[in-house]
Amino acid sequence: MKKFLFVLSVFALIASSSIFAQLPNLNMHLLGSLNPHPGSGTAYNALWGYVAPNGREYVIMGCQSGTSFIDITDSANIHEVAFIAGINSNWREEKTISHYAYVVSEAANSKMQIIDLQYLPDSAHLVKVTNFPLHSSTHSIQSYANRYLFLNGCNSTFVTGQGTVVVDCIDSI
Repeated sequence: MKKFLFVLSVFALIASSSIFAQLPNLNMHLLGSLNPHPGSGTAYNALWGYVAPNGREYVIMGCQSGTSFIDITDSANIHEVAFIAGINSNWREEKTISHYAYVVSEAANSKMQIIDLQYLPDSAHLVKVTNFPLHSSTHSIQSYANRYLFLNGCNSTFVTGQGTVVVDCIDSI
């Protein structure tokens, strides 16, 4: 009898979880979609949100050949407003501090791009590519206290053991 109740309980649990998995939408609704930027490649990866001082909202999306800046303020009119080319890579990640986007990639010699967002929605401007001695690539980036960036998984000639590097953004522009 205990085995029967156990089997019945397991069956009920499995059945109930598959029933919930079939519910439509779970309060999510597709607002729109966007075709890729011409020449950006087909691989998308990390993305980050940015709200401009004027309240407009953007998605900063890593693409195979660069970074796309997409205006999502009006969900009925989602559109790309800028594209900054970069070295081809299957991984690109971005974070923002103030009105700057910081973009890293795993591609050799990609370094870190610093992009000025103050001119959105008209354009975004590549301010510089960092030139830290021996820095070539970075896997991921985190921001802290609206001033510091933590670069993780950098190339081994830059950081022994591929540890974390802290960058003071006030001094990086």
